[in-house]
Amino acid sequence: MTESKVTKSLHHSVIRSMGGRYLNYIFQVLSLVIYSRLFPPEIFGIVASIQVFYVFFQLLSEAGIGPALINENNLSIEQRDGIFSFTILLGCVLSIVFYSATPLLVSFYNDSEISLAVPYVAFSILFFCASILPLASMQKDRQFIRIGICDVLSEMVTLILVLIFFAYSIFPPLICLSIKGLLTASFRFLSYYISSKDTFFGRAKIGKEIYQIKIIYHFAIYQFLFNFVNYFSRNLDNILVGRYLGMSSLGIYDRSYQLMRYPLMLLTFAMTPAIQPVIQGSKDLSVIESVHKAFSRQLAIIGSFLGLGIFICSKEIVEIILGDSWSDVASIIKILALSIPVQVVLSTSGSFFQGMGKAKVLFKTGLYSMGIMVTMIFIGIVQKSLVSLSILIVLAFYINFYINYYIMYKECFSKSSIKYLTIHTVIFFIFLSICILSYITGFESKVYINKYVSILIKGVLITALFSPLLINLVKSKIINTVRKK
Repeated sequence: MTESKVTKSLHHSVIRSMGGRYLNYIFQVLSLVIYSRLFPPEIFGIVASIQVFYVFFQLLSEAGIGPALINENNLSIEQRDGIFSFTILLGCVLSIVFYSATPLLVSFYNDSEISLAVPYVAFSILFFCASILPLASMQKDRQFIRIGICDVLSEMVTLILVLIFFAYSIFPPLICLSIKGLLTASFRFLSYYISSKDTFFGRAKIGKEIYQIKIIYHFAIYQFLFNFVNYFSRNLDNILVGRYLGMSSLGIYDRSYQLMRYPLMLLTFAMTPAIQPVIQGSKDLSVIESVHKAFSRQLAIIGSFLGLGIFICSKEIVEIILGDSWSDVASIIKILALSIPVQVVLSTSGSFFQGMGKAKVLFKTGLYSMGIMVTMIFIGIVQKSLVSLSILIVLAFYINFYINYYIMYKECFSKSSIKYLTIHTVIFFIFLSICILSYITGFESKVYINKYVSILIKGVLITALFSPLLINLVKSKIINTVRKK
């Protein structure tokens, strides 16, 4: 495929992916507004403490199978059904193991209430595992709008049921929030399974040939190892905050991190499923490098725009979305917002590694990232300060960015990364300079009339500040190519 064809295909796929994901993200924000007003930080902290280990079991169950299936072009019905059966069996085993670990979780956090929530979280793993193949089938066919509709319907039904449980006191508040994950996972599996009928792999059935998982083993193993080390990079902070700083601190930190992640969800998390299927179709590394360079530069500019918005409007955002009882979140999200531009770019790198079939190199970058992130987290926890921890995590993201792309250019593109890193360094430097200037002048802490007017005024000023870059972005070669198409 030529560069123009790859670019057109990538942007077309990305647009569809973002459209599907945005449906879900918009509803998630609305749900967050409701949940944050129903449940206090302590209950969010308890659920978040269990959720950290749930994510680990998700990682064990997914085991790189999804990306490996997307890379697979020859899969018989028997092989498909065998892999589907394997995922269900694996989900059953891991759900039981997670539930059996309840005493260990209670002992680790020294909080007996955790035992009430664990069963609901544990058995959602089964439905997560069962969703792997149907989801990969739709992703391979780039049916992102359909995926988004499935996600929204699942979230919507879950929200309605949780509100009913809470309003009529069917379950205590902790159980109401804990059961959310189980309901979402089960409805999502059902909708994915039904929607996977007219896909490349088709609707899977229970099969006998479980051993067929071996056909995707080579690709999946390095993807799994990367996910394994990446888990500790991204979740060790939650584990240690809950253990040493308390559930209330974990609730505040978890909400801060989730709010900071929404720009990533709106941009890269919506885009990444679309990247691998497109890049896989091109074997010309020079074409992939050129597309990647232009694509990530655009992301860095947009990420800086959104990062500055969250940095300057952190107080208003927290009050509007979470409510007055979560005011402590504002200072943490302000710091974490400094990492948004670099995370926006870095979060797409995995899909490019996967698309080029470089899962082993991806695992290597994950090892370096884990070492740096874990070191920073331990230093932050020792200081027993969420502010210090947040600053060190931001620093770790920037260090990991330079290491990650140095390795990508050296081992994947076989060329120097100096030009690429220089361009992004300039973008990040401008972004950080503006944030520091707004902090020194006190602009970011000012509230004009009320929170709604304030966020509007600040948003207009930030847009005006970034307008030259945004206008240049719209006029860029890649965007013009998409328009001509």
